[in-house]
Amino acid sequence: MKIRINRQALISKLNHVTKALPVKTTLSILTGIKFVTTENGISLTGSDSDITINTTLPMEVFTEKGNVKLIEIEEPGGIVIPGKYFFEIIKKLETDTIEINTFDETDILIRGHQGEYTLKGLPAANYPQIELSNVVHHFKFPTAELKTIVAQTIFSVAVNESRPVLTGVNFKYSNGSLSCTATDSFRLSQRTLNLEVEGLSDFNITIPGRSLSELGKTIDLADPEVAISITNNQILFKNADMSFQSRLLEGVYPDVAAFIPTNFEINVVVGYRELFNAVDRVSLMAREDRANVAKISILPEENHLVMKSNSSEIGKIEEIVRIKEQTGSKLSIACSSLFLLDSLKAIENSDGNVTFGFNGDMKPFVVLDDYDKSNLQLIVPVRLED
Repeated sequence: MKIRINRQALISKLNHVTKALPVKTTLSILTGIKFVTTENGISLTGSDSDITINTTLPMEVFTEKGNVKLIEIEEPGGIVIPGKYFFEIIKKLETDTIEINTFDETDILIRGHQGEYTLKGLPAANYPQIELSNVVHHFKFPTAELKTIVAQTIFSVAVNESRPVLTGVNFKYSNGSLSCTATDSFRLSQRTLNLEVEGLSDFNITIPGRSLSELGKTIDLADPEVAISITNNQILFKNADMSFQSRLLEGVYPDVAAFIPTNFEINVVVGYRELFNAVDRVSLMAREDRANVAKISILPEENHLVMKSNSSEIGKIEEIVRIKEQTGSKLSIACSSLFLLDSLKAIENSDGNVTFGFNGDMKPFVVLDDYDKSNLQLIVPVRLED
């Protein structure tokens, strides 16, 4: 293989592919990036067996100034290049174009404007074939909607792997409705939307949180749709020049429907911006407490929602938020201020209102975006100390 390639264009692709490289692995070839010339350009693949990212760098791109050539292929071929070292070398080179040659079958010569580097590679043919087979479900989905779903749920996945299935986001499709749910048993985030796709059968899968987190960073909004393919144990997201494949989590995701209340004894409507700023300030003090606990008091006679947090070593803070609408009696409840802050960050209606639904001081309460009721955030309270 002998090619010349635009350094900055290559770096932009390596930024994505290297996210799939394993930190530790017994399969040494997976520490490398599969680098193969094609008729359309160069295909780059990185994988840790759980996540596989493949992207294509085109031969040229069209700009306002005309076509810009990114790649010149003198001799086609393929090689697995040590990923970590290759990426670091490319980033540090001070040149617009780099040359990559292979010799003695697996040795790699990287040449810039002033220096050259030699790396030991591996045959591309030895790279594991990580391809989907026996696709059960296939459909297209709006890219922007997918990124929104990830942002509104990912923070609620479990960190503790004692129940592995809870470390992912559950995607359940039934009767034209897609429900995306994440929970660590202490909070729950759920986004529900209509998805009318002709011929699409019901499915219930759980995608690892780490995979979705990386997908959210990788997928490009420039492509309006992403094609999704699902097998019994894998899922593939694919757009114009990138594919992102992930394993699915095994196990049955808990039925959360019975856990989510639909009727509330107390409903409180407050302005989003005022509430967010108050919770943000209260959380500063609450972080000094191990449980990040903030106490919330609903005072209907004063039209106030009062939040307090304190630290025996530092002090205390109290914030008052004006209640716009309220039904039900007064209430005192406590919860993690950081959980509440995460829930508010998942709401996009920053100029609108937020509705709280309560059923007592020790029952889960919900936070709803008044603009988009399909985005539901639920938090389990903690016991108030006397």
